[in-house]
Amino acid sequence: MNGYRIIAKVSDDFQSIRKGDIAVMNPPENGGKAGHIQAWDGSNWVSGFVQRAFWPGPAYRREEPDYEIYRRL
Repeated sequence: MNGYRIIAKVSDDFQSIRKGDIAVMNPPENGGKAGHIQAWDGSNWVSGFVQRAFWPGPAYRREEPDYEIYRRL
């Protein structure tokens, strides 16, 4: 995918996450049609805002939909 490869889904401690990794999430079942994309800046997950945690909002935290993490080759 344009110079990125999928990293296996990691545990919630995210010890293997590196700066520049990108998470692509499916939408929550009780949410809209679009999913979510965010990047790790080395300290925080960032999308259109600096997130407090990995899950970007209440529906995502509640449902924890499937996601994949990509890393640039």
